[in-house]
This record gives sequence, structure tokens and C-alpha cells, in this order.
Amino acid sequence: MKSRTPLAGLCAFLAATSSGMVTAICTRSGIPESSSLASKRCGSDAPPEAALRTARRLQAEIDRGDVNSNAKSSLMQKRADYLIIPTYLHVIEAKGEQGFVQEQWLHDQFVLRNITWTINDFWAEDAFNAQKEKGLTLRQGGYDELNIYFETGLMAGDKSTGVCSFPVEDPVNEGEEGTPYAILDGCHVNPGTLPGGPGQVWQPNDNKGKLATHEVGHWFGLLHTFSGTSCTGDGDFVDDTPQEQDPTNGGCPIGKDSCPDLPGLDPIHNYMDYADQDCQTEFTPGQEERMYHSFKTFRKGRSFDIHNLQPI
Repeated sequence: MKSRTPLAGLCAFLAATSSGMVTAICTRSGIPESSSLASKRCGSDAPPEAALRTARRLQAEIDRGDVNSNAKSSLMQKRADYLIIPTYLHVIEAKGEQGFVQEQWLHDQFVLRNITWTINDFWAEDAFNAQKEKGLTLRQGGYDELNIYFETGLMAGDKSTGVCSFPVEDPVNEGEEGTPYAILDGCHVNPGTLPGGPGQVWQPNDNKGKLATHEVGHWFGLLHTFSGTSCTGDGDFVDDTPQEQDPTNGGCPIGKDSCPDLPGLDPIHNYMDYADQDCQTEFTPGQEERMYHSFKTFRKGRSFDIHNLQPI
């Protein structure tokens, strides 16, 4: 399935932002603090070093003035530079779950041209199963085109509900276990979170299509707001997200402040935290700026034939 998706416009409903981009209002539903599943919410908790290098490089360029760090001014300028991201959706179901993902759910979340389906028990079981084979068989487009995989196995309560790759400087010659990142590139999302779906095992109400934007935020280079889980260090490399030591594992704890000696309360309303979906309402201007420049710097115009890439 292919759709042309405006920057970050990847969930149940779309809203025009001050940047002129169309941004999905997407979040993750919460898990009780005591739940053993809290650590399984998003599989992108530990970005590879190659991804952290891109974040450091972009921050260094901002610090030097090579990139306009005045987010509000720069976002106004981007009204004339609207990003359209070709987006491909891949539904992967196990034989026993064939037909589970309803076509209407996908149409409720995206404006679509066509839909394709894959029935494969092993591929459907987990986002990390057969990543290379999935990429070589299903992935379409270049490094600047987004592929989203909906695996029915992600609905199980013992797995991450989503995971997404980060942009890296050299996706052809860097990778994991001998496979270039160019082949592995894409997002994996629990299809139960699509509009009208059954939600998550621990949160049935998480069926408003709000999981995808969190994951696609990673594809555009955003880290979790609690990245590093520390009150020191670089955090998520975005200046206007307050430092956060602990993720907001559910609820909407107004006043949460895991770094009380630093300015600002924890960004519980941010899409890149883990609060309940009704609590999350925003990307910051700095995050929008980071997504825009990350795409322009590391993804835009990078095309290659993944079937001709050499193992690394």
C-alpha cells in the first residue's frame, strides 16, 4: 500500500500546525507503573551509536549556526517548503489471524491508493523476526520514503508494541549483524492500535490510531524525551524539552518532575513520552525543527536499490 504522507501526518486525525506541516495527533496509551510490560512499550529505547552520531552532528550544526536554531522563525520559513513523504504500509498477518486487520481501519488512518497483504506466520510474530527478509521482499522506495509494517504478533502482551529505525549518516555501509540499515529502515506498529481496532492488551482504549506518530517520530530522528534516563547528559538533544529522568508510564501525572533541580516539569504531554494518549497533545517547536532538519540532512534525496547492496 502506498500513501503520500505529510511530515509526521500518520495517525487517526490530522491537524495543521504552526509550521504549515500536517501533524498527526498521536500518542501511546499508558501502562500502570507497576506493570512488567512498561519496559516493552517501544522497542526504540536504545538507539544504535550510528543514530546517536546523527543527533550529535545535527546538534553541533545548530550550535555553530549552520542550522537555524530559532525554531519559531524557522518553522514559519518552512511553510513554503512543505514536505511530502511517500509512505508504504505493509500488513503482515499470521494464517490464524488472516483478515484480522480491517481495510476500513487503514482507510480511517490514512488516505490510501491501494492495499497489499502478506500472510506469513513467522514474519507476523514479531517486529524483529526476519527483518532482512521483510525489507528485501516488501520495502519500497529510497531512504527518504517511509515504510510502516503492521504485524499482528505485536498485539501480544509480551512484546514491544512498536519500534522504528532512526536516520543514520551512512545507511549503506552501517548496519546490524551484517545487514545495512537501508534494508532494515522502517517502522513496525501494533495493528490493534489502528482506529477501530481492539487496542492494546493492557489498554483496550488505545485504538484511536495514535501509536504510529510516536514511532515515526523516531524515523524523523526524535529520541524519547527521557532518553538517557538521567538528569545529566544530552537527553534527547532538543533544547525546549525539559530534562526527564523517568518515563511517564501511564496516566497524566500533572506536576511530575523527575529532575527537580533543573528548569521545567517533565514533558508529560509530549508524544515522545509514555503518558496516556489523552494526556499527550504536542511536539515542541524544537522537535518539529529537529524532524525537519533531520529529514533534510540525512534522508532527503537518498535513493538506492536495496537488492544490490553488499553485506557489511
